[in-house]
Amino acid sequence: CLAVTIDEERMQYFQDLAGRADQSWAKNEFKFLSEEEKKRSIYIQKRIEELKKQGKGSGTMGACDPEKKLYRFVEKEILGPFIKAKSDEALKNGTSALALGRDVQKKTVQFYNELVTHEKGTSQEKDLTEILAGEQEYLRRLNYILSY
Repeated sequence: CLAVTIDEERMQYFQDLAGRADQSWAKNEFKFLSEEEKKRSIYIQKRIEELKKQGKGSGTMGACDPEKKLYRFVEKEILGPFIKAKSDEALKNGTSALALGRDVQKKTVQFYNELVTHEKGTSQEKDLTEILAGEQEYLRRLNYILSY
């Protein structure tokens, strides 16, 4: 639930930015990032269902309890900036929007690093490691784009 929520919120963020961006390169990048978030959300949902069918539960990847510390952290540090940014007119500028995405992406990488450590030796370690690799690739891509 947490992992899916993160991806769905970011997918919506990038879709919104694609519609508001005034630079064609930014529109294209936001569309690409939105599609990648959608693909990963679908992958995570399928893996959670597979784990449940195998009787392994969804563990950290499927955590949904808003009273838990982990959920509150994700809501504040990862989802919060995207939700707030939806109404920010300054984010029409592709560079500013990508910089926000990069800053939140750093926190997302940190979040998944912690999850991988927490789930060491469990059935979810491999899945979380794959998600982490994708998140690190997004961060690399955002840093690369912003370097120009």
